[in-house]
Amino acid sequence: PANSERAELEERLTDAHVGYEAMQGLLHRGICTKATLIQAHQALEHGLKALTVAYGREYPRRHDLQSLAGKCDIKLKSDRQWLDEYAGGARYGAPPFPSIDFRAMAHEVTDDMEAIFQRIAQLTGMNPRETKDASAPHR
Repeated sequence: PANSERAELEERLTDAHVGYEAMQGLLHRGICTKATLIQAHQALEHGLKALTVAYGREYPRRHDLQSLAGKCDIKLKSDRQWLDEYAGGARYGAPPFPSIDFRAMAHEVTDDMEAIFQRIAQLTGMNPRETKDASAPHR
């Protein structure tokens, strides 16, 4: 990608890693709350934004996983509508909080992040798993 696109890609990848690691850290400590969902949403949101940049497209400046996934032509396991409603709602006035299998949700997000990172690597030759070296080609 061009320099500005590369910088945007690296920034989105960093944010995706932060959200993902925060989600995993909360779950590791046994914290299964709306905060965990917010971090799962953040990981997917920024992962999808990074993938959109890797495609050379502009992403919408919204927190809508549905529209972001639609721009990326990728099949994901996570229920993006559900995450939009409850993770976004935790910040903006959610409906009543449902019973959640947090471990299953985390596995789906993990699988989705892997699929997103694989696609970014295919499109750019970059290693999205290593944010600090995200601009370095695979060796």
